[in-house]
Amino acid sequence: SRALLQQTLDAVPGGAEPLLDLALHVHGSGDPRERAPRQYVTLLRTFEALYKDKEQGLRTQQQFLGGGLSKLEEAASMVDKLSRDAQRQGEMLREKQAQAERALQDITTNLEEAGRRKKEAEELSGRLGVKEAEMRTKREEVEGQLAECMPALEAAKQAVGGIKKDNLNEIRSLKLPPEPIRDVLEGVLRLMGNQDTSWISMKRFLTQGSVINEILTFDARNITKSIREQVRQLLVSRPDSFRAEAIQRVSVAAAPMAAWVKAQVQYSL
Repeated sequence: SRALLQQTLDAVPGGAEPLLDLALHVHGSGDPRERAPRQYVTLLRTFEALYKDKEQGLRTQQQFLGGGLSKLEEAASMVDKLSRDAQRQGEMLREKQAQAERALQDITTNLEEAGRRKKEAEELSGRLGVKEAEMRTKREEVEGQLAECMPALEAAKQAVGGIKKDNLNEIRSLKLPPEPIRDVLEGVLRLMGNQDTSWISMKRFLTQGSVINEILTFDARNITKSIREQVRQLLVSRPDSFRAEAIQRVSVAAAPMAAWVKAQVQYSL
């Protein structure tokens, strides 16, 4: 009987010995007249049937729970994957949002810069308009002045062209020329860039055969601001030397050159 009970309980994982002792105890606790082997076998068969039924139920439940656990693991894995994907998407979204904010900031900055440049351009355009108006006014003034002085300049050139060689020789032969003649010749020499205004330098200038042509072809654009100011001061300080009536009485040759000096200073302003 013990061998049969041992065989029946071999399938029990660990702890089968206590169950074996319990079965023998149950069988031995009853009426001795009812302790037939057949009844003990029936007990064992009943226990076996109950055990296997219970085992099958437990296995079924284990399989069910195992399947549920597998589903939970799959769900957990899916949730974890979705969570990581969501995290990556969130990071990408934050980066895209940061890029959008930077782009918006750049657009705002560019619009502000464009507005500032537009304002500067409008202000510059306004200033240019004022400058253009001033330049037009100045040009009109200069053209008016030129229109006034050109006849005088042309008349002075024509008068210089009429100077005779004898008139120049007359001036050159003087040992001590009058002040008006010296003043006029100083003005001529300074305008032509010659700062040596001694009488010797003046006589040397008059000795040149091309002196009249040099005066006639002189370009007033060569007159610097410094030279113009020097000659202007001479005209202011010695006005009688350049007055037509006064210089005409002193020298026929110096009178046209005096008019030429005044016309050149006025023309070069």
